[in-house]
Amino acid sequence: MKKAESGLITIRTCHTSSGEAPLQPNTKYTVYTVLPGSNLNQPSSVVTGNTLESGQYKQTGNLVYQSSWDTAEGMIPVGETLKVNLEHANAGTGTWTWFVSVQDYLGVTEGTDPDWTQLVSGYVPTSDGGSSLTLTEELAGHYVRAEFTADPKGGYAGTIDQDGAGNHYYDKYVRKIYKETITLESSTSDGYGAPAAYQNTVLTGTVNDFAEKTAVTGTRTVTFQANGTDITVTVNQDPGAVNKFTCTLPLMKEWDEKLISASVTVPFNKELYVTEDKKPLTAAKITSVTDSNAGVPYRYGIPISTGRNWLHL
Repeated sequence: MKKAESGLITIRTCHTSSGEAPLQPNTKYTVYTVLPGSNLNQPSSVVTGNTLESGQYKQTGNLVYQSSWDTAEGMIPVGETLKVNLEHANAGTGTWTWFVSVQDYLGVTEGTDPDWTQLVSGYVPTSDGGSSLTLTEELAGHYVRAEFTADPKGGYAGTIDQDGAGNHYYDKYVRKIYKETITLESSTSDGYGAPAAYQNTVLTGTVNDFAEKTAVTGTRTVTFQANGTDITVTVNQDPGAVNKFTCTLPLMKEWDEKLISASVTVPFNKELYVTEDKKPLTAAKITSVTDSNAGVPYRYGIPISTGRNWLHL
C-alpha cells in the first residue's frame, strides 16, 4: 500500500490484494474503506465498499525492420517486401497499422518526422506477431512506418512506434528499380541484310522499360555518337511513342566505317532509383552500345538493295 497526502486529499494506491496476491489487469475488485483502529472502534469496522476495475500493463518494446532486399545502403525498391517485428516486447497480442508519408523524400527534412497517411491495404497480417508490407508503385519516393497497438483484452495497453534507435519510421524511402536500356534500329541494311547506315538513313532509338510518362526528348538529353564521339544531328521525337526518338543521317565522309550509337541521360531525379544489382543509380546516361552490339556501321555512299540501285551507279 502506498499513500500520498496533498492538503485535504489522501491518495492511496495498492498493487496486491488483501491476501498479498498481485493485482491482475482488467479485473474487478471490491475496495473496502475501513476505520483505523483506535480506543473508540475496531479496525474492521467497514464504512464503504466500492467495485473498481484495474487497468492494463504498459506495452513496452521496440520495432525491428527488415527488407527482403537487404543491401549495405538499406535501400528498398518497389515490388519487394518490408517486414517489421517486435523486439523486447512484454506482450505480442495486438494490432498492426502501416502508414505512408504525405511528403516525398524531397520534402522531408532530415531529423524531422513527415506527416502520415494510414494505409488501408497491402500488409499482412494485421494482428499479433510481425507484419509485412508489399511496396507498390504508389509508395515510390515516400517513407513508410508501422505501429503496434496492444490489445487491452490481453492485459496490456499502449503503442510501439519506434525502433531501437528511437526512429519513428524506416529511414530509407521506397525506390524504383532502374531497368532502362536503348535499342537502335536502322531503316537501311547492307548487301547481306545486316543493319547499316548511309545518307538519309533513319535511325530509331527506343528506350526500353522507360521510367517516365512524358516524351523522352522533352525530359532527357538525346545524343548520337560515331565511334563514341558525339556527332551533330537533328533528333526528333517519335510522335507515336514517348520512348522513341529518330534522326536522319547526312552524307558525312569522315564517318565512313565508324559505328553509330545513341545515348540518353538518366532521369533527373536519379536518387529515386536503384539498379538491379542493388546499387544507387550513379550513371549520367545510358547508351545503345552493348557487349554484342557496338553500333550501326556508317557507309559513305548509298545502300545497294535492289538491281535498280545498280543501274543508277
